[in-house]
Amino acid sequence: MDMRLRNEAGEIAAWVRVVEQPDTGSFYRLLNAAEELVDEGLPGKDRDLMLDDIVTLHLVESSFSGSGLIAEMTPTLTFGPAAIGTYNIEFRVDSKSGDGETLNVQDSDVLGTFTILPAGCEVAIADMTLSGESSGLVDELLLFSTAVSPLDATGPLTYTWTPEPETGQGFPNAAYRFDQAGEYVISVQVSNCGAFAAAAQTVQISSGPDPDLTIIKEGPATSVADQAVTYTLTIANNGAAAATNLVVLTSCLPEPPTSRAARWWEMKCNGKSPNWKDSGSKPALPSRSAQWTTWSTMTID
Repeated sequence: MDMRLRNEAGEIAAWVRVVEQPDTGSFYRLLNAAEELVDEGLPGKDRDLMLDDIVTLHLVESSFSGSGLIAEMTPTLTFGPAAIGTYNIEFRVDSKSGDGETLNVQDSDVLGTFTILPAGCEVAIADMTLSGESSGLVDELLLFSTAVSPLDATGPLTYTWTPEPETGQGFPNAAYRFDQAGEYVISVQVSNCGAFAAAAQTVQISSGPDPDLTIIKEGPATSVADQAVTYTLTIANNGAAAATNLVVLTSCLPEPPTSRAARWWEMKCNGKSPNWKDSGSKPALPSRSAQWTTWSTMTID
């Protein structure tokens, strides 16, 4: 019968094994992570089995009983400073077949999780919540606060805020101020002698209380004749209020290749009526049928 300690990285820290023998001959073995024998002895004897600074098995306070269908192992352990961390307790049972071969009865049953804390660290941090504004304006001071559980977690508690706050680094409460509109993520981590916890919150910063639109036009710098060209217009509202009733958005296409056509196109885009006195006719326009890209009424949050 094996009891194994497996850490959060999936590594085995120590094995405690009982080798069952007839009558009172059953004994304990202490194994390392590679399942190599460190030491062994009979339960009830006044001696200890030690694995470095990880674990000590106290035989005098350990016992084993049972046979056949029921068996009970009760090891008593002391953990050293190298064992600080969180572990799963796993259980394995092997048995001998009639021809002497070892048969696995069951393996990797997880009996529970427990945390080994440093000496003097009685209560580890279990969780933390972060509260504060989810939106704000440029240059507005925003306050954020944390709550750690359990309330009696052993101090001191260390707080780390990201990004760097205007005030409050190292404390449970912090204040932020942003000089540009956009979406920001506020995160904080708290730790004590036994564990740590973290939380994050997204904050949307607007340039002001009213709509504030920006338009960016993107497209290729060159094109090939008779080939489709795609232009993208991106409209962003950096204000806190929604921009409504935007009736028309117009974007002029690139200028034609001739200087006369270029002048006509420039006037057309600026809302003027070109007058061609020299030839009495306007220059040829590009073959594209659309001169403007137009959207109807829209709302931009």
